Amino acid sequence: MYVNGPAGLLDTKWHLLSIVLEGTAIDDVEEAGANITLGSNRRAFGRGGCNQFFGGYKLDEEGIRIGPLASTLMYCEETMAVEGAFFKALGVVRKLHLEEDAMEMWSEDGATTLLFRKGIDQ
Repeated sequence: MYVNGPAGLLDTKWHLLSIVLEGTAIDDVEEAGANITLGSNRRAFGRGGCNQFFGGYKLDEEGIRIGPLASTLMYCEETMAVEGAFFKALGVVRKLHLEEDAMEMWSEDGATTLLFRKGIDQ
């Protein structure tokens, strides 16, 4: 069973670089400061740009499923569009690829993708 994923995946903060949601690129993603950590305890957590979020995830040979997620409920006008797109994308991604300091997640149809960079806090 594929429970731990590729080396370096778990318990690492991944900073969100870009979102393509249903074929449309979302603006100002990197500036929002969103991130995710996939904990070795099967809990995902991070920041959507404004709000902190948390929830479960499943990782196996078939890919990844994230959620359901819960979050704090603050409103930050400058990052809400990014956060909304990020949370929606996390609900539909099913595939994951890790290469050195980059991680990509995408939906079954490839119309939604998330690109992350490992590590350095913003």
